[in-house]
Amino acid sequence: MGGHEAVARLLLDAALGAAMRADRYGSWPLHYATSDGADTVARLLLQAAPQAAMAAGTAGWLPLHYAAGHMHEGASNGNVVRLLLQAAPQAAMIAERCDNRLPLHLAAMEGQEVVTRLLLEAAPAASTARTKRNFLHSTPLELALSFEHPATARVLLGAGPPELVLAALAAHNPDHSLFADCLLAPGRMPLEAAHWALVPSPCIGIGRALPTALACSPAQAALLVRHLPAADAARLRTAALCLGRSSLPGALAGHILARLFC
Repeated sequence: MGGHEAVARLLLDAALGAAMRADRYGSWPLHYATSDGADTVARLLLQAAPQAAMAAGTAGWLPLHYAAGHMHEGASNGNVVRLLLQAAPQAAMIAERCDNRLPLHLAAMEGQEVVTRLLLEAAPAASTARTKRNFLHSTPLELALSFEHPATARVLLGAGPPELVLAALAAHNPDHSLFADCLLAPGRMPLEAAHWALVPSPCIGIGRALPTALACSPAQAALLVRHLPAADAARLRTAALCLGRSSLPGALAGHILARLFC
């Protein structure tokens, strides 16, 4: 049914009940429309049968699972997901039967950045939910990292307790490229000392988060500096010595130092 709005209108005009009729596989028309990213057709079907938003197909997949788990020709299914969340926001916390995957797990696996953001806003608790069986009890962040979708992973860095997020990065982000993004996520800092212990040392690129750490407190900045690579720490010391000989106010000198790695 992908995108064939005119045909869908004709079929619904002829038989309105067709929107609620499952095929031999248990799939409704809305399952196919959402899988194909056909937002105009999905809108028509939801108007004809609002209850279709909660119709369970194969393995308990709802239309929201299909929209989150498929990208049509490389394009995000964001428009379809918005429609489905408006019709049935509770679907964001319903898991399919095989692997206990929520729509957010599927979006993370597929690298659907926009869809991940929408689902996270609709159901923040989904960020800590774990899969079963074939996906090694993974969180959405762990799946985004495992499937090498860094942009999608960045969306998830500000969600969930810091120990869970930092542990996922330690296990799945060996080049440390996302640790600074984690610290820069809104509301993530300040970190407790126990959380700083989960940050690798040295941690490449973490200097980008120095302004945010300093804005929290000098103590947070000092904790971050301990994780700088040796070359970055040397640059910071040299810059501090140079600024120490200047007549700049302390606050301004601190601001300049904090921006050294940005």
